[in-house]
Amino acid sequence: VDREVREQRGTELPLFLTSYPVCERVVRDRFLVVVRAPAFCFVTRVNALVESVLRQMAHENFEEFPKLESFIKVETEDLRKKHLEACRKDIFKIFDQEHLVWTQDRTYMEVVNAMQTPQRPGHQQKKNSILSKAKEVFSDAVSSTIAPPLVAPIVSGVVSDALNTDDTATADTSKNSVKDNFDQASSQVMLGVEAYLQVAVRRMCDTIPMAVLHHLLIQLSSEVKTHVLAMAAKPDTLDP
Repeated sequence: VDREVREQRGTELPLFLTSYPVCERVVRDRFLVVVRAPAFCFVTRVNALVESVLRQMAHENFEEFPKLESFIKVETEDLRKKHLEACRKDIFKIFDQEHLVWTQDRTYMEVVNAMQTPQRPGHQQKKNSILSKAKEVFSDAVSSTIAPPLVAPIVSGVVSDALNTDDTATADTSKNSVKDNFDQASSQVMLGVEAYLQVAVRRMCDTIPMAVLHHLLIQLSSEVKTHVLAMAAKPDTLDP
């Protein structure tokens, strides 16, 4: 781990000599703003399903014991709210970490190389945009919030702003040369930014569902089991 930390450069990734400032602006000001709502919508939908299942299980298993059923429903509701809040905090932390705009050189270059590899004739890419995987994870929540062609308008607008403000070109440079240089620099920046966005999407498509799984399914189910067994073992604690 120490060797990896020393050798991997993070924000000094290849291609980031020109694209990192632009990539920061795209990720922080545009990308994270766009995906935040679908992420929390995903949490809300899972939470609603968990709430419904908990109430249904309490009713099906303790229907003959109304008092116990009522206590279990109250207890599981409190536990669900506690773990929902913990899940939301974790996801807020994930978004804060994504503001670092950082990844390993190796991971980044694998995406860059894949993007630069010519496609075989007749071969159609399974993913038409970098958000396709996010759509698969966030389901309808994403598709109703994010339009598919996200990268092009976001990146191209910011790239144009950044490159148009670049005062390194000399006054005697011809218009054609300037245009050629602009197109080349723009393409390079677009490649770097889009490659990073692919990395970020893949990472968030893992970390956000993992946070939900950890809190609302694994940890919650474990605590519910413990509390229900404790109440069933000591029915006297249910007396008013």
